[in-house]
Amino acid sequence: MIQEPANRKEHCCMKIPYTIVKESLHHKSLSEPHFHDEYELLFGLSDGGTYMINGHAYPLCHAMLFVLNKYVLHQCIADISSYEKYVLHFSSETLKMLSSTQTDIVSIFGNFDYIAQLLSEEQFHYFNNLLANCMPNGGGFGDDLRQNMAFVNLILYISNLIRQRESVVGLSLKNEYNSIKPIFDYIHNHYMEEIRLEELSQKFFISKYYLCRHFKALTGFSVGSYVTNYRIREACILLRKGYSVQRAGEEVGFGNNAYFIKTFKKTIGQSPGKYAKNY
Repeated sequence: MIQEPANRKEHCCMKIPYTIVKESLHHKSLSEPHFHDEYELLFGLSDGGTYMINGHAYPLCHAMLFVLNKYVLHQCIADISSYEKYVLHFSSETLKMLSSTQTDIVSIFGNFDYIAQLLSEEQFHYFNNLLANCMPNGGGFGDDLRQNMAFVNLILYISNLIRQRESVVGLSLKNEYNSIKPIFDYIHNHYMEEIRLEELSQKFFISKYYLCRHFKALTGFSVGSYVTNYRIREACILLRKGYSVQRAGEEVGFGNNAYFIKTFKKTIGQSPGKYAKNY
């Protein structure tokens, strides 16, 4: 009788490291311009807004695929009542796990800044099915293998898009965004204070005309609307922490409680009191 070696280890299938969420936005919202130290994939399931990448605007719409390299500046602006998308993040280490001598995925993913491509309906259904299978499903028998296989096929699909070079966009950061970025930073640090267009123009040595035109082009908002929306988003955070409606409004820069409630309801679609109760 042949005995197995005493030091033999049980085989274990490791879950390939990545994170994926299926998001549904139910009101007009925007994220701050930001970047990640991982790759990001965004896949639109419905029509509903604008995706800003390095100062360029693309539609957030059904079957639109975005793949962003690390440290690429971007911002999501949803502007309808309900917008759905998949968002997936994965690291260079994950790509190294999947690479081989024959299939060097790391090198392929190092050759682009971002992809922006509208898929056909056939491609949409295939891609949507891959992403759905990347999602966890209760941890039952075979679930880990299903997720791994779906993710590998997803990466191979994207790799072939990059290799074909038909939809790859390689752009450096635009000078116009560099001139506006300090204003974003100022607003994010002083949103609770009164912010006037004239003061921004003087403080950053930029004409009001240039500021208004380029700020709108980059964000989809006027300066005033951006400040208001940012305040409301910060108020949402405070309300979820248990702040009263009045205190949340005051903390983010609304001196008039009635105006805060009116603006919040217009932006979010429900009163701050109801929002706080729901969340």
